[in-house]
Amino acid sequence: MNRLRAGYVAGTKRLPSEVTAPRLGAAWRAAIADPDRERAFKALEVATLLALRRAVRNGSVWIEHSLSFRGRDRLFLPEERWQAEARRHYARLQLPAKAREFLVPLLERVRAGVDAVAAAARAGDLHVDDELHLAALAADEDDPKVTRLRAQLDQRIGEVQLPEVILAVDAQVRFSWIMLGREPRTGQELLMTYAGILAHGTSLTAAECARMIPQLSATSIRQAMRWAGDERRLARACQAVLEFMQCHAIATTWGRSDLASSDMMSLETSRRVWQARQDPRRQTASIGVYSHVQDRWGIFHAQPIVLNERQAGAAIEGVIRQERIETSQLAVDTHGFTDFAMGLSRLLGFDLCPRMRDSSSVTCSCPGGLRSPRKSPPCARPAWTPHSSKRTGTPWCTWPPR
Repeated sequence: MNRLRAGYVAGTKRLPSEVTAPRLGAAWRAAIADPDRERAFKALEVATLLALRRAVRNGSVWIEHSLSFRGRDRLFLPEERWQAEARRHYARLQLPAKAREFLVPLLERVRAGVDAVAAAARAGDLHVDDELHLAALAADEDDPKVTRLRAQLDQRIGEVQLPEVILAVDAQVRFSWIMLGREPRTGQELLMTYAGILAHGTSLTAAECARMIPQLSATSIRQAMRWAGDERRLARACQAVLEFMQCHAIATTWGRSDLASSDMMSLETSRRVWQARQDPRRQTASIGVYSHVQDRWGIFHAQPIVLNERQAGAAIEGVIRQERIETSQLAVDTHGFTDFAMGLSRLLGFDLCPRMRDSSSVTCSCPGGLRSPRKSPPCARPAWTPHSSKRTGTPWCTWPPR
Protein backbone atom coordinates (compact mmCIF):
# COMPACT_ATOMS: atom_id res chain seq x y z
CA MET A 1 0.00 0.00 0.00
CA ASN A 2 2.83 2.41 0.85
CA ARG A 3 4.57 1.66 -2.46
CA LEU A 4 1.42 2.46 -4.39
CA ARG A 5 0.85 5.65 -2.41
CA ALA A 6 4.42 6.79 -3.06
CA GLY A 7 3.99 6.08 -6.78
CA TYR A 8 0.76 8.07 -6.92
CA VAL A 9 2.36 11.04 -5.15
CA ALA A 10 5.38 10.99 -7.44
CA GLY A 11 3.20 10.58 -10.52
CA THR A 12 5.06 7.46 -11.69
CA LYS A 13 3.44 4.15 -12.61
CA ARG A 14 6.64 2.08 -12.55
CA LEU A 15 7.39 -0.34 -9.76
CA PRO A 16 10.93 -0.37 -8.34
CA SER A 17 12.85 -3.54 -9.13
CA GLU A 18 13.39 -4.47 -5.45
CA VAL A 19 9.65 -4.68 -4.67
CA THR A 20 8.38 -8.28 -4.43
CA ALA A 21 5.30 -8.08 -2.13
CA PRO A 22 5.34 -11.71 -0.87
CA ARG A 23 2.37 -11.14 1.44
CA LEU A 24 0.00 -10.83 -1.52
CA GLY A 25 0.34 -14.53 -2.32
CA ALA A 26 2.27 -16.78 -4.65
CA ALA A 27 -0.23 -16.27 -7.48
CA TRP A 28 0.95 -12.66 -7.93
CA ARG A 29 4.65 -13.29 -7.44
CA ALA A 30 5.47 -13.79 -11.12
CA ALA A 31 3.36 -10.83 -12.27
CA ILE A 32 4.96 -8.44 -9.73
CA ALA A 33 8.44 -9.67 -10.67
CA ASP A 34 7.78 -9.03 -14.38
CA PRO A 35 10.64 -7.16 -16.14
CA ASP A 36 8.07 -4.68 -17.47
CA ARG A 37 7.80 -2.57 -14.28
CA GLU A 38 4.74 -0.67 -15.52
CA ARG A 39 2.91 -3.96 -15.92
CA ALA A 40 4.21 -5.03 -12.50
CA PHE A 41 2.77 -1.79 -11.02
CA LYS A 42 -0.67 -2.62 -12.44
CA ALA A 43 -0.41 -6.19 -11.08
CA LEU A 44 0.42 -4.78 -7.64
CA GLU A 45 -2.66 -2.53 -7.84
CA VAL A 46 -4.96 -5.43 -8.67
CA ALA A 47 -3.41 -7.70 -6.02
CA THR A 48 -3.72 -4.97 -3.39
CA LEU A 49 -7.38 -4.35 -4.24
CA LEU A 50 -8.20 -8.06 -3.97
CA ALA A 51 -6.34 -8.34 -0.67
CA LEU A 52 -8.16 -5.27 0.62
CA ARG A 53 -11.51 -6.79 -0.33
CA ARG A 54 -10.68 -9.96 1.59
CA ALA A 55 -9.55 -7.94 4.58
CA VAL A 56 -12.75 -5.88 4.61
CA ARG A 57 -14.87 -9.02 4.45
CA ASN A 58 -13.05 -10.89 7.22
CA GLY A 59 -13.05 -7.85 9.50
CA SER A 60 -9.31 -7.21 9.76
CA VAL A 61 -9.88 -3.86 7.98
CA TRP A 62 -13.01 -1.79 8.45
CA ILE A 63 -14.60 1.47 7.34
CA GLU A 64 -16.07 3.60 10.10
CA HIS A 65 -18.90 5.10 8.05
CA SER A 66 -19.96 1.79 6.44
CA LEU A 67 -23.12 -0.03 7.51
CA SER A 68 -21.76 -3.47 6.56
CA PHE A 69 -17.98 -3.21 7.04
CA ARG A 70 -17.81 -1.18 10.23
CA GLY A 71 -15.36 -1.54 13.12
CA ARG A 72 -15.57 -4.48 15.46
CA ASP A 73 -16.47 -2.28 18.42
CA ARG A 74 -19.53 -1.14 16.48
CA LEU A 75 -20.41 -4.64 15.31
CA PHE A 76 -20.06 -6.21 18.75
CA LEU A 77 -20.14 -5.00 22.32
CA PRO A 78 -17.03 -3.08 23.49
CA GLU A 79 -14.85 -4.91 26.01
CA GLU A 80 -15.74 -2.60 28.91
CA ARG A 81 -19.47 -2.92 28.26
CA TRP A 82 -19.22 -6.70 27.92
CA GLN A 83 -17.47 -7.05 31.27
CA ALA A 84 -20.26 -5.05 32.91
CA GLU A 85 -23.23 -6.74 31.17
CA ALA A 86 -21.96 -10.28 30.56
CA ARG A 87 -23.99 -11.88 33.36
CA ARG A 88 -27.23 -10.32 32.12
CA HIS A 89 -26.68 -11.63 28.59
CA TYR A 90 -25.83 -15.12 29.87
CA ALA A 91 -29.00 -15.14 31.98
CA ARG A 92 -31.13 -14.03 29.02
CA LEU A 93 -29.82 -16.94 26.91
CA GLN A 94 -30.06 -19.31 29.90
CA LEU A 95 -26.38 -20.17 29.57
CA PRO A 96 -23.81 -20.80 32.31
CA ALA A 97 -20.95 -18.36 32.72
CA LYS A 98 -18.34 -21.08 32.14
CA ALA A 99 -18.04 -23.04 28.90
CA ARG A 100 -17.30 -26.32 30.68
CA GLU A 101 -20.71 -26.38 32.35
CA PHE A 102 -22.30 -25.91 28.92
CA LEU A 103 -20.17 -28.51 27.10
CA VAL A 104 -20.56 -31.40 29.56
CA PRO A 105 -24.25 -32.11 28.67
CA LEU A 106 -23.43 -31.77 24.97
CA LEU A 107 -20.63 -34.31 25.25
CA GLU A 108 -23.02 -36.70 26.97
CA ARG A 109 -25.38 -36.39 23.99
CA VAL A 110 -22.47 -36.98 21.61
CA ARG A 111 -21.48 -40.13 23.51
CA ALA A 112 -25.07 -41.38 23.36
CA GLY A 113 -25.18 -40.71 19.61
CA VAL A 114 -21.89 -42.51 18.95
CA ASP A 115 -23.05 -45.47 21.04
CA ALA A 116 -26.30 -45.57 19.05
CA VAL A 117 -24.31 -45.65 15.78
CA ALA A 118 -22.14 -48.46 17.12
CA ALA A 119 -25.22 -50.43 18.21
CA ALA A 120 -26.84 -49.96 14.80
CA ALA A 121 -23.65 -51.16 13.11
CA ARG A 122 -23.56 -54.29 15.27
CA ALA A 123 -27.24 -54.96 14.58
CA GLY A 124 -26.72 -54.62 10.84
CA ASP A 125 -28.98 -51.59 10.42
CA LEU A 126 -26.06 -49.70 8.85
CA HIS A 127 -22.76 -50.70 7.31
CA VAL A 128 -19.44 -49.00 8.03
CA ASP A 129 -16.37 -49.49 5.87
CA ASP A 130 -14.66 -46.40 4.48
CA GLU A 131 -18.08 -44.73 4.44
CA LEU A 132 -21.22 -44.94 6.52
CA HIS A 133 -24.10 -46.47 4.54
CA LEU A 134 -27.69 -45.99 5.68
CA ALA A 135 -30.51 -48.07 4.31
CA ALA A 136 -33.41 -46.17 2.78
CA LEU A 137 -36.47 -45.90 5.00
CA ALA A 138 -39.54 -47.75 3.81
CA ALA A 139 -42.66 -45.67 3.26
CA ASP A 140 -45.39 -46.09 5.88
CA GLU A 141 -48.68 -47.50 4.70
CA ASP A 142 -51.72 -45.24 4.78
CA ASP A 143 -54.00 -45.82 7.71
CA PRO A 144 -57.50 -46.68 6.37
CA LYS A 145 -59.11 -44.83 9.28
CA VAL A 146 -57.20 -41.67 8.47
CA THR A 147 -58.12 -41.97 4.78
CA ARG A 148 -61.83 -42.30 5.60
CA LEU A 149 -61.70 -39.42 8.07
CA ARG A 150 -59.98 -37.20 5.49
CA ALA A 151 -62.67 -38.00 2.92
CA GLN A 152 -65.44 -37.23 5.44
CA LEU A 153 -63.84 -33.88 6.29
CA ASP A 154 -63.55 -32.98 2.61
CA GLN A 155 -67.21 -33.82 2.05
CA ARG A 156 -68.31 -31.81 5.08
CA ILE A 157 -66.26 -28.73 4.19
CA GLY A 158 -66.96 -28.90 0.47
CA GLU A 159 -65.45 -26.63 -2.15
CA VAL A 160 -64.51 -23.17 -0.92
CA GLN A 161 -63.37 -20.24 -3.03
CA LEU A 162 -60.32 -18.19 -2.04
CA PRO A 163 -62.30 -14.93 -1.59
CA GLU A 164 -64.58 -16.68 0.89
CA VAL A 165 -61.58 -17.86 2.90
CA ILE A 166 -60.06 -14.36 2.93
CA LEU A 167 -63.31 -12.78 4.11
CA ALA A 168 -63.90 -15.44 6.79
CA VAL A 169 -60.38 -15.07 8.21
CA ASP A 170 -60.52 -11.27 8.08
CA ALA A 171 -63.83 -11.30 9.94
CA GLN A 172 -62.12 -13.14 12.82
CA VAL A 173 -58.65 -11.60 12.72
CA ARG A 174 -59.26 -8.17 11.13
CA PHE A 175 -55.89 -8.16 9.44
CA SER A 176 -57.22 -5.51 7.03
CA TRP A 177 -57.55 -3.17 10.04
CA ILE A 178 -53.89 -3.83 10.87
CA MET A 179 -52.77 -3.13 7.30
CA LEU A 180 -54.73 0.14 7.11
CA GLY A 181 -54.13 1.19 10.70
CA ARG A 182 -57.87 1.77 11.10
CA GLU A 183 -61.23 0.32 10.16
CA PRO A 184 -61.88 0.13 6.37
CA ARG A 185 -64.36 2.86 5.42
CA THR A 186 -65.67 1.39 2.15
CA GLY A 187 -65.83 -1.95 0.38
CA GLN A 188 -63.53 -0.53 -2.29
CA GLU A 189 -60.86 0.15 0.32
CA LEU A 190 -61.24 -3.39 1.67
CA LEU A 191 -60.78 -4.84 -1.81
CA MET A 192 -57.66 -2.72 -2.29
CA THR A 193 -56.16 -4.18 0.88
CA TYR A 194 -56.79 -7.73 -0.31
CA ALA A 195 -55.49 -6.95 -3.81
CA GLY A 196 -52.22 -5.48 -2.51
CA ILE A 197 -51.48 -8.57 -0.45
CA LEU A 198 -52.41 -10.90 -3.33
CA ALA A 199 -50.25 -8.98 -5.79
CA HIS A 200 -47.18 -9.31 -3.59
CA GLY A 201 -47.92 -12.91 -2.61
CA THR A 202 -48.43 -14.10 -6.19
CA SER A 203 -45.67 -11.95 -7.75
CA LEU A 204 -48.17 -10.43 -10.19
CA THR A 205 -48.14 -6.90 -11.54
CA ALA A 206 -50.87 -4.39 -10.78
CA ALA A 207 -52.21 -4.69 -14.32
CA GLU A 208 -52.44 -8.49 -14.06
CA CYS A 209 -54.29 -8.24 -10.73
CA ALA A 210 -56.67 -5.67 -12.20
CA ARG A 211 -57.79 -8.26 -14.77
CA MET A 212 -58.65 -10.62 -11.91
CA ILE A 213 -60.50 -7.96 -9.89
CA PRO A 214 -62.68 -5.90 -12.26
CA GLN A 215 -63.83 -3.56 -9.45
CA LEU A 216 -60.31 -2.11 -9.14
CA SER A 217 -58.03 -0.33 -11.56
CA ALA A 218 -54.30 -0.91 -11.93
CA THR A 219 -53.61 2.47 -10.31
CA SER A 220 -55.58 1.62 -7.16
CA ILE A 221 -53.91 -1.80 -6.91
CA ARG A 222 -50.50 -0.16 -7.27
CA GLN A 223 -51.39 2.11 -4.36
CA ALA A 224 -52.50 -0.91 -2.32
CA MET A 225 -49.19 -2.63 -3.05
CA ARG A 226 -47.44 0.34 -1.46
CA TRP A 227 -49.60 -0.16 1.65
CA ALA A 228 -48.57 -3.83 1.79
CA GLY A 229 -44.93 -2.83 1.42
CA ASP A 230 -44.85 -1.64 5.05
CA GLU A 231 -42.91 -4.47 6.71
CA ARG A 232 -44.02 -3.65 10.25
CA ARG A 233 -47.73 -3.67 9.46
CA LEU A 234 -47.40 -6.75 7.28
CA ALA A 235 -45.49 -8.60 10.01
CA ARG A 236 -48.20 -7.81 12.59
CA ALA A 237 -50.95 -8.91 10.21
CA CYS A 238 -49.15 -12.17 9.42
CA GLN A 239 -48.60 -12.83 13.13
CA ALA A 240 -52.32 -12.34 13.81
CA VAL A 241 -53.28 -14.79 11.04
CA LEU A 242 -50.71 -17.31 12.29
CA GLU A 243 -52.05 -17.18 15.86
CA PHE A 244 -55.59 -17.60 14.56
CA MET A 245 -54.57 -20.69 12.60
CA GLN A 246 -52.70 -22.23 15.53
CA CYS A 247 -55.59 -21.75 17.97
CA HIS A 248 -57.66 -24.45 16.22
CA ALA A 249 -57.48 -27.89 17.82
CA ILE A 250 -56.85 -29.61 14.49
CA ALA A 251 -53.54 -27.71 14.14
CA THR A 252 -52.05 -29.82 16.96
CA THR A 253 -52.28 -32.90 14.71
CA TRP A 254 -50.32 -31.32 11.84
CA GLY A 255 -46.92 -31.62 13.48
CA ARG A 256 -44.66 -30.43 16.26
CA SER A 257 -44.94 -26.88 17.53
CA ASP A 258 -41.17 -26.51 18.16
CA LEU A 259 -40.01 -27.84 14.78
CA ALA A 260 -39.59 -25.61 11.72
CA SER A 261 -37.85 -25.47 8.37
CA SER A 262 -36.54 -22.60 6.27
CA ASP A 263 -35.57 -22.08 2.65
CA MET A 264 -35.27 -19.35 0.04
CA MET A 265 -37.53 -18.67 -2.93
CA SER A 266 -36.31 -16.55 -5.85
CA LEU A 267 -38.77 -13.92 -7.08
CA GLU A 268 -38.37 -11.79 -10.18
CA THR A 269 -38.11 -8.06 -9.49
CA SER A 270 -36.98 -4.80 -11.07
CA ARG A 271 -33.32 -4.16 -11.76
CA ARG A 272 -33.64 -0.87 -9.89
CA VAL A 273 -34.09 -2.71 -6.58
CA TRP A 274 -30.89 -2.35 -4.57
CA GLN A 275 -30.77 -6.04 -3.50
CA ALA A 276 -31.65 -7.40 -6.97
CA ARG A 277 -29.20 -9.85 -8.56
CA GLN A 278 -29.31 -11.95 -11.72
CA ASP A 279 -30.93 -15.32 -11.15
CA PRO A 280 -28.58 -18.01 -12.54
CA ARG A 281 -31.47 -20.14 -13.81
CA ARG A 282 -33.91 -17.63 -15.27
CA GLN A 283 -31.25 -15.03 -16.17
CA THR A 284 -33.51 -12.24 -14.86
CA ALA A 285 -33.18 -9.69 -12.06
CA SER A 286 -34.48 -11.41 -8.92
CA ILE A 287 -34.45 -11.20 -5.15
CA GLY A 288 -34.56 -13.99 -2.60
CA VAL A 289 -37.30 -14.30 0.01
CA TYR A 290 -36.18 -16.46 2.92
CA SER A 291 -39.16 -17.96 4.79
CA HIS A 292 -39.49 -19.94 8.02
CA VAL A 293 -42.33 -22.46 8.09
CA GLN A 294 -43.54 -24.29 11.18
CA ASP A 295 -44.09 -28.02 11.15
CA ARG A 296 -47.75 -27.06 11.58
CA TRP A 297 -47.68 -25.18 8.25
CA GLY A 298 -47.51 -21.66 9.62
CA ILE A 299 -45.11 -19.10 8.10
CA PHE A 300 -43.76 -17.17 11.10
CA HIS A 301 -40.98 -15.13 9.46
CA ALA A 302 -39.91 -13.98 6.00
CA GLN A 303 -37.29 -11.51 4.87
CA PRO A 304 -35.67 -10.43 1.57
CA ILE A 305 -32.07 -11.51 1.01
CA VAL A 306 -29.51 -11.29 -1.79
CA LEU A 307 -29.21 -14.25 -4.16
CA ASN A 308 -26.10 -16.46 -4.31
CA GLU A 309 -25.15 -15.77 -0.68
CA ARG A 310 -24.97 -18.11 2.28
CA GLN A 311 -28.28 -18.18 4.16
CA ALA A 312 -27.14 -19.29 7.61
CA GLY A 313 -27.47 -15.79 9.07
CA ALA A 314 -31.01 -15.38 7.74
CA ALA A 315 -31.96 -18.82 9.13
CA ILE A 316 -30.80 -17.88 12.64
CA GLU A 317 -32.32 -14.40 12.46
CA GLY A 318 -35.78 -15.75 11.67
CA VAL A 319 -35.81 -17.88 14.83
CA ILE A 320 -34.58 -15.23 17.25
CA ARG A 321 -36.90 -12.53 15.87
CA GLN A 322 -39.98 -14.70 16.50
CA GLU A 323 -40.53 -14.26 20.24
CA ARG A 324 -43.99 -15.85 20.57
CA ILE A 325 -43.10 -19.24 19.05
CA GLU A 326 -40.31 -21.28 20.56
CA THR A 327 -38.30 -23.29 18.02
CA SER A 328 -35.97 -26.04 19.25
CA GLN A 329 -35.01 -27.46 15.83
CA LEU A 330 -34.71 -25.70 12.47
CA ALA A 331 -34.22 -27.77 9.30
CA VAL A 332 -32.16 -26.09 6.56
CA ASP A 333 -30.49 -27.07 3.31
CA THR A 334 -26.83 -26.79 2.30
CA HIS A 335 -26.97 -23.02 1.79
CA GLY A 336 -28.39 -22.47 5.29
CA PHE A 337 -25.58 -24.34 7.02
CA THR A 338 -22.10 -23.45 8.23
CA ASP A 339 -20.07 -24.90 11.10
CA PHE A 340 -20.07 -21.53 12.84
CA ALA A 341 -23.85 -21.20 12.43
CA MET A 342 -24.45 -24.60 14.04
CA GLY A 343 -22.41 -23.59 17.08
CA LEU A 344 -24.06 -20.17 17.31
CA SER A 345 -27.57 -21.63 17.05
CA ARG A 346 -26.77 -24.07 19.86
CA LEU A 347 -25.73 -21.13 22.04
CA LEU A 348 -29.01 -19.41 21.18
CA GLY A 349 -31.01 -22.41 22.41
CA PHE A 350 -31.96 -24.34 19.27
CA ASP A 351 -30.43 -26.88 16.88
CA LEU A 352 -29.67 -26.18 13.24
CA CYS A 353 -30.42 -29.43 11.38
CA PRO A 354 -28.93 -29.35 7.86
CA ARG A 355 -29.70 -31.73 5.02
CA MET A 356 -26.48 -31.34 3.09
CA ARG A 357 -25.87 -31.94 -0.58
CA ASP A 358 -22.92 -34.18 -1.50
CA SER A 359 -22.77 -35.50 2.05
CA SER A 360 -20.21 -38.10 0.92
CA SER A 361 -17.57 -35.35 1.18
CA VAL A 362 -18.45 -34.60 4.81
CA THR A 363 -16.28 -36.13 7.52
CA CYS A 364 -17.97 -37.08 10.79
CA SER A 365 -15.65 -36.29 13.73
CA CYS A 366 -15.79 -37.16 17.41
CA PRO A 367 -14.26 -35.26 20.33
CA GLY A 368 -11.16 -36.73 21.92
CA GLY A 369 -11.70 -39.65 24.24
CA LEU A 370 -14.76 -41.04 22.44
CA ARG A 371 -14.72 -44.42 20.73
CA SER A 372 -16.07 -44.49 17.20
CA PRO A 373 -17.66 -47.64 15.70
CA ARG A 374 -15.24 -50.16 14.31
CA LYS A 375 -15.45 -51.39 10.76
CA SER A 376 -18.40 -53.68 10.21
CA PRO A 377 -17.75 -57.22 8.99
CA PRO A 378 -18.06 -57.63 5.21
CA CYS A 379 -21.63 -58.21 4.09
CA ALA A 380 -22.99 -60.23 1.21
CA ARG A 381 -24.61 -57.31 -0.58
CA PRO A 382 -22.37 -55.12 -2.78
CA ALA A 383 -21.10 -51.83 -1.40
CA TRP A 384 -23.15 -48.83 -2.45
CA THR A 385 -21.59 -46.29 -4.74
CA PRO A 386 -22.16 -42.51 -4.72
CA HIS A 387 -24.14 -42.88 -7.97
CA SER A 388 -26.56 -45.41 -6.51
CA SER A 389 -27.03 -43.42 -3.31
CA LYS A 390 -27.88 -40.28 -5.26
CA ARG A 391 -30.28 -42.18 -7.49
CA THR A 392 -32.17 -43.71 -4.59
CA GLY A 393 -31.90 -40.68 -2.36
CA THR A 394 -30.07 -42.63 0.35
CA PRO A 395 -27.96 -40.36 2.61
CA TRP A 396 -24.41 -41.42 3.36
CA CYS A 397 -21.31 -39.68 4.62
CA THR A 398 -17.64 -40.42 5.12
CA TRP A 399 -16.86 -42.03 8.44
CA PRO A 400 -13.16 -42.62 9.09
CA PRO A 401 -13.06 -45.30 11.83
CA ARG A 402 -10.22 -45.08 14.30
